[in-house]
Amino acid sequence: MRNRARPVWRHSVILTSGRLLGVGVGAVLLASLIPVCRGQQYRLRDGRALAANAVVVRGNQLVRLLEVKGGGTAEVGYPLSEIVSVDWPEPEELVRAREGLHNGAVEQALSDATAVVTRFAPFATLPGSWWPEAERLRLKALIALNRISEIGAAGRQLFDRAADDATRQEAGLLLARVALHERNWPEARKRIESLMKSKLPSGLEAEAAVVCGELKLHESDWEGALESFLQLPAFHPAETALLPKALLGSARAYRRLGDAGRAERAALELIDQFPKSAEARDAAREAGL
Repeated sequence: MRNRARPVWRHSVILTSGRLLGVGVGAVLLASLIPVCRGQQYRLRDGRALAANAVVVRGNQLVRLLEVKGGGTAEVGYPLSEIVSVDWPEPEELVRAREGLHNGAVEQALSDATAVVTRFAPFATLPGSWWPEAERLRLKALIALNRISEIGAAGRQLFDRAADDATRQEAGLLLARVALHERNWPEARKRIESLMKSKLPSGLEAEAAVVCGELKLHESDWEGALESFLQLPAFHPAETALLPKALLGSARAYRRLGDAGRAERAALELIDQFPKSAEARDAAREAGL
């Protein structure tokens, strides 16, 4: 004999695949009757859309609390594997993180980006997810804070999950920086050479030039290093955040080439334009200023 469904009082019942377990359908305010919050929703394989403010992520499910006639409650669960895309406007934290990196508020940028990474981690590879952009900004903040040792596995994950060339290129550059930090010159060279074979956005091209210059310094290729560093003032003068590294690198390359005059001028330009930077302090010490 078929068992009659009974209402659930003062406790919750998990339902999977969008079906209620232990509660009659007529006793529940069905999810489809609750308005969807446009712009913040999860789209399911069967075409339904779930409002983000009506569900929570619990384990491998989206869980929604439903009311039962008579005052009880029940829960309905939707497996994360049934979600095919995320419809969500750009989170405010990402806007702040981007501005923070630009304005030097790196710690706050890291905090904001990390919050978005955590929120979208269960949906990292889905269309519409903000995880890739948030993770990119988080890793850039770690670079700016010189916490390069924390990037390795996360950078490889970003590279593997990248859905577009720009994200994959930036992840590759991050991994080149990690290889430099670990003094793994062959890996750094492989990453840089791979990047140089593709067309890069201007900002990424400027970053790649700096990393390439740093690698060539380590390889004692002084002329190659100087050529890389001089690309910044010549072709990317608007990338002011990278100029301290380029000026310090060019001063070191000039010094190794025996051109003391140009080495000193590069150091003085760095100290004059970016007096509070770590590169200015290094330049002053190395030049004996």
